[in-house]
Amino acid sequence: MSLEENKAIIRKMVRAFNKKDLAVIDEFIAPDYVDHTNQLRGRENVRRFYTMVFKDFPDFHRTIEDIDRSIDNHSPGANSKVFSRIP
Repeated sequence: MSLEENKAIIRKMVRAFNKKDLAVIDEFIAPDYVDHTNQLRGRENVRRFYTMVFKDFPDFHRTIEDIDRSIDNHSPGANSKVFSRIP
């Protein structure tokens, strides 16, 4: 897969998450996916995690600052309750 194709995937995922559209998980997340940071395994746990994120952070939004170097998460706004033990 080319660099431009990879960038297009990242852009599509960010746009979908900004719309709170979790259908993109089935398209781009492998069934045996492991997220070591959030301790998630598999698509359904990723879906549950983002459902919780969207509920607790109703104004959740990601912005791509520099796709050639990294994706920076900017989630301005207030959370509606304690999230993962973080008030």
